Amino acid sequence: MRLIYPMISNIQNSRNRSPRHQRGLTLIELMVASAIGIVVLLAASSTYFSTFRLKQQVQTRVAYEQDVRNTANMMRRDARQLGNYSCMDAPTAAQLNTGKMTGAFDDNNNTQSISTTLPISFNADNPGLTLDTNSTALVMVSGSEALANSVVATGKDEGAGESKNSCGHAIVGDNTLQGVIYVVATDVSTGKKGLYRILYTNGNTNNLGAPQLLVDNVISVQQQFQYDDLKSTNCPSVPEDDNADVAWENLAWKDPKLTILQNQLDFDKKNPPILITTTLTTCPNGVNDAGTCTANASSSGPVTYVIKSMVRQGAVCAQQALDE
Repeated sequence: MRLIYPMISNIQNSRNRSPRHQRGLTLIELMVASAIGIVVLLAASSTYFSTFRLKQQVQTRVAYEQDVRNTANMMRRDARQLGNYSCMDAPTAAQLNTGKMTGAFDDNNNTQSISTTLPISFNADNPGLTLDTNSTALVMVSGSEALANSVVATGKDEGAGESKNSCGHAIVGDNTLQGVIYVVATDVSTGKKGLYRILYTNGNTNNLGAPQLLVDNVISVQQQFQYDDLKSTNCPSVPEDDNADVAWENLAWKDPKLTILQNQLDFDKKNPPILITTTLTTCPNGVNDAGTCTANASSSGPVTYVIKSMVRQGAVCAQQALDE
């Protein structure tokens, strides 16, 4: 009996202490913990989706600016070709204003191979475009690749049988010209408004080429033309002495006079402009129902891009050196 009683007494004491050591969470504590967990999950998911949307916006903007960059490279390449007819004589205004270019060079003084007026046949040849009347079109003409190949193949015959396509002869026929047209328009089938490029390469035998969308969501395009006002009589001659470096320093190149015109050309000039500045007003994120730019975290309004294109044939003195 002495051994059994202490054992029973210890078991009863342990039973009396067990509730205090096995205490669980109350309902209030469980609700608080759940609420904290939900807040943390909501914050994490909100951060994730915000980051994901921002990433998409950045990728869209980068792709859009890449389109603008490609357009700038294309416009600069076309501007460098402006007025380039190989070793052929430049066409007259009447020769420019023929075939698919009829109406673009109506002014008899415009022999610069550049125009802001669309050809008469443009709408008939491109019925799928609705033009934007608030933007300035740009038409640039040069010698066709077929003409250049013919000149190289034929060469120059100093005899009576000299070919009409060889060096030193005038441009003959509309099919020896190559043109490119830049316009802001809306594609009727897709509803996309943007800057389009249309090629003209086959003279009056074919219609203008299919419109190529360069940059979408373009609101307007404006052009600025900068002319070199130097006269050919004021052009310095190339130094022929042995001390050429010193001679070049003494040439009168300082402060050349310039004429800058907005959305129009100066037909009193013989040479085309030396610089074409194209200003694109765009809505990279699209246009909303109100007709204004759609805003997001990266942009709240129109974005302007400026493209500067140098023209090889525009410099008076450089052109005189080429002619000589």
